Amino acid sequence: MLSPGQQSTVRKIQEDFASATQSGSEDPSSPDYLQRWIRAQQEADSRLRLILGWQGYLQYSLNLARQELIDSGGTRINPPRIGS
Repeated sequence: MLSPGQQSTVRKIQEDFASATQSGSEDPSSPDYLQRWIRAQQEADSRLRLILGWQGYLQYSLNLARQELIDSGGTRINPPRIGS
Protein backbone atom coordinates (compact mmCIF):
# COMPACT_ATOMS: atom_id res chain seq x y z
CA MET A 1 0.00 0.00 0.00
CA LEU A 2 1.39 3.38 -0.99
CA SER A 3 1.24 6.40 1.28
CA PRO A 4 -0.63 9.46 -0.04
CA GLY A 5 2.72 11.15 -0.77
CA GLN A 6 3.95 8.12 -2.69
CA GLN A 7 0.67 7.94 -4.63
CA SER A 8 1.09 11.57 -5.64
CA THR A 9 4.68 10.97 -6.73
CA VAL A 10 3.68 7.86 -8.72
CA ARG A 11 0.98 9.88 -10.52
CA LYS A 12 3.60 12.51 -11.42
CA ILE A 13 5.94 9.80 -12.74
CA GLN A 14 3.08 8.38 -14.82
CA GLU A 15 2.29 11.83 -16.23
CA ASP A 16 5.96 12.40 -17.07
CA PHE A 17 6.12 9.01 -18.81
CA ALA A 18 3.03 9.80 -20.89
CA SER A 19 4.39 13.21 -21.81
CA ALA A 20 7.79 11.79 -22.82
CA THR A 21 6.31 9.06 -25.00
CA GLN A 22 3.72 11.30 -26.67
CA SER A 23 6.09 13.99 -27.88
CA GLY A 24 7.43 13.63 -31.42
CA SER A 25 6.36 10.82 -33.72
CA GLU A 26 3.12 9.12 -32.69
CA ASP A 27 3.79 6.07 -34.87
CA PRO A 28 4.47 3.24 -32.37
CA SER A 29 6.38 1.30 -35.03
CA SER A 30 8.93 4.10 -35.55
CA PRO A 31 12.44 3.75 -34.12
CA ASP A 32 12.14 7.24 -32.60
CA TYR A 33 9.01 6.27 -30.67
CA LEU A 34 10.64 3.07 -29.42
CA GLN A 35 13.70 4.97 -28.18
CA ARG A 36 11.52 7.53 -26.36
CA TRP A 37 9.50 4.72 -24.81
CA ILE A 38 12.62 2.87 -23.60
CA ARG A 39 14.19 6.05 -22.16
CA ALA A 40 10.94 7.04 -20.44
CA GLN A 41 10.50 3.53 -19.01
CA GLN A 42 14.05 3.49 -17.64
CA GLU A 43 13.59 6.93 -16.07
CA ALA A 44 10.24 5.98 -14.53
CA ASP A 45 11.64 2.74 -13.12
CA SER A 46 14.64 4.55 -11.61
CA ARG A 47 12.41 7.14 -9.96
CA LEU A 48 10.03 4.48 -8.63
CA ARG A 49 12.92 2.48 -7.14
CA LEU A 50 14.20 5.66 -5.50
CA ILE A 51 10.90 6.49 -3.76
CA LEU A 52 9.70 2.93 -3.02
CA GLY A 53 12.98 1.12 -2.38
CA TRP A 54 13.91 -2.08 -4.17
CA GLN A 55 11.41 -4.36 -2.39
CA GLY A 56 8.61 -1.80 -2.64
CA TYR A 57 9.35 -1.34 -6.34
CA LEU A 58 9.21 -5.09 -6.96
CA GLN A 59 5.92 -5.43 -5.07
CA TYR A 60 4.43 -2.41 -6.88
CA SER A 61 5.53 -3.81 -10.26
CA LEU A 62 4.11 -7.23 -9.46
CA ASN A 63 0.77 -5.72 -8.43
CA LEU A 64 0.62 -3.69 -11.66
CA ALA A 65 1.42 -6.75 -13.77
CA ARG A 66 -1.29 -8.75 -12.03
CA GLN A 67 -3.85 -6.00 -12.56
CA GLU A 68 -2.83 -5.58 -16.21
CA LEU A 69 -3.28 -9.30 -16.79
CA ILE A 70 -6.73 -9.22 -15.17
CA ASP A 71 -7.76 -6.09 -17.10
CA SER A 72 -6.58 -7.50 -20.42
CA GLY A 73 -8.50 -10.73 -20.03
CA GLY A 74 -5.32 -12.79 -20.06
CA THR A 75 -3.41 -11.00 -22.80
CA ARG A 76 -0.44 -8.81 -21.93
CA ILE A 77 0.37 -5.37 -23.30
CA ASN A 78 4.04 -5.16 -24.30
CA PRO A 79 6.28 -2.26 -25.29
CA PRO A 80 6.17 -1.26 -28.95
CA ARG A 81 8.20 -3.37 -31.38
CA ILE A 82 9.89 -2.38 -34.61
CA GLY A 83 8.98 -4.40 -37.69
CA SER A 84 6.99 -7.65 -37.66
